[in-house]
Amino acid sequence: MQLVWSRCTDLFSEYVRIRQETKRMEEWAERWGVKETEGLQRRESREMELWMSRIRQVFLKFQPATELINDRLEHIELSFCDFKTDITFERYQQLLREGHTEFGNAFSITFNDRRSRRQERFMCRYFRNFSKFPRPSKIIPLELNYRNENGYTRLSELDWANRIRVRELHFTNEGEFIV
Repeated sequence: MQLVWSRCTDLFSEYVRIRQETKRMEEWAERWGVKETEGLQRRESREMELWMSRIRQVFLKFQPATELINDRLEHIELSFCDFKTDITFERYQQLLREGHTEFGNAFSITFNDRRSRRQERFMCRYFRNFSKFPRPSKIIPLELNYRNENGYTRLSELDWANRIRVRELHFTNEGEFIV
């Protein structure tokens, strides 16, 4: 009986030791996981800030260019519209994961012919085509769309799209601007 008691005590103490070590490892994993998650989130947040500042540069180039061209044309009026889409961290993550987000329009440029009253509108939206920008790339381009009677259509889906050189605008991971 004494032998069984001794062996059971040894077995039980080993069980307690293993359980304590497992619990300690779980605590460390939680602690390190939280730190790692916080670090990843900070890095992703910095990447988002860099992407947003680069995209803002595109806005700052198109808006004055639209105004400058508008001043030089007689019969055609150009107007720039900033949709003021708020890209939060969650929406940025959605763009990376899914390639699109609800209300992802960035800006539009409208051409109004004063004589015929004909209006043509082109809109850039945040859209990632995974066949062009596969994972794990973090490129989120501004894709050019055309407004027709049915709403906005991707420029690549139009018969006359070959007449327009711009399809999308984006920055490479190295910061190079690509049209």
